[in-house]
Amino acid sequence: MVELHQDNQIVKANKLIEAKGRLGLLEQKLFASLVSEITPEDKDFKTYYLEIKEFAEFTGTNSDDIYPDLKQASRNLRKKEILIEQVDDDGTKSFLVTGLFSSAKHEDGSGVLEIQFDPNLKPYLLAINGEDTPFTKYMLKNVLRLSSSYSIRIYELLKQYLKARSRKFEMDELRVFLGIEEKYNRFYDLEKCVLKVAKKEINKHTDIDIDYKKIKRGCRITHIEFSIRPSLRDTEAEALEILYPKEDYQKLVKNMNLTEKKLNKKQVLKLYEIACSKANHLKNVDVYDYIKINVDYVNEKAPDNYFAYLKKALENDFGRAISILKLLGRKEKEND
Repeated sequence: MVELHQDNQIVKANKLIEAKGRLGLLEQKLFASLVSEITPEDKDFKTYYLEIKEFAEFTGTNSDDIYPDLKQASRNLRKKEILIEQVDDDGTKSFLVTGLFSSAKHEDGSGVLEIQFDPNLKPYLLAINGEDTPFTKYMLKNVLRLSSSYSIRIYELLKQYLKARSRKFEMDELRVFLGIEEKYNRFYDLEKCVLKVAKKEINKHTDIDIDYKKIKRGCRITHIEFSIRPSLRDTEAEALEILYPKEDYQKLVKNMNLTEKKLNKKQVLKLYEIACSKANHLKNVDVYDYIKINVDYVNEKAPDNYFAYLKKALENDFGRAISILKLLGRKEKEND
């Protein structure tokens, strides 16, 4: 039995993430927890086990009350259908309608739920690799922390597009993905109950930060476009690697004049984020020049906690970089 841990990795083929079908909050968390038990060495599905007490703790559920809820969630995951649609390279369309569990079993006193995944899910959960099967990977804790089923769904759909940094949905398409074709007919209600809740939860509890804008045609909102970026608050190493692969990251450190400093990747990117925030509000101020002037200032001070001092210097412009760069800019104009 693999120990359930919030840092367990979930790996899903993108086609499974794109599947149509409505799952409830506990159903999504149960399915995600069991998918996280699958290991890269699994060549075929086996019986997977869930420690019910651990699952209750991770989801903030009273362990005495969770048994009937798990029974119903297990039944739903066996009965509910999802629709996976595909278009092959030659344009041939196909679809698969399937359940998620083929069976679920629990014996009184065991404290364990035993499940078998539906065999139809093998291509989407086993032997996943990027060349043959585009996939999305994230830590289990990112969905266990969320309290809305819509937040989990939106998180997966956007995490899939982290590298692209944005994703646009037609309104009808988004409704289908969320399983709310017949709900929240007024956009005001959809935004209040779904979009704003998802944004708040995802930005507070997961490894990505999101925002969205409404796109109108006339007076009607026709599309929602999400922006997506890795969170530097609780960032996974894989997200940082997506945003700044090794070569790009080394170039960034060099441009910031921090090559000789013992700072980790998260610290460097936090400093860069602060500098960008300062420089973006000012015209004709290069972010790297802003950083370098403040780095030179901090180097002269030689503080014990280099990161903390440089962070404050960038936030407050201790090196007076803005004044210096504006003065240099004026002189350049005069020389012209």
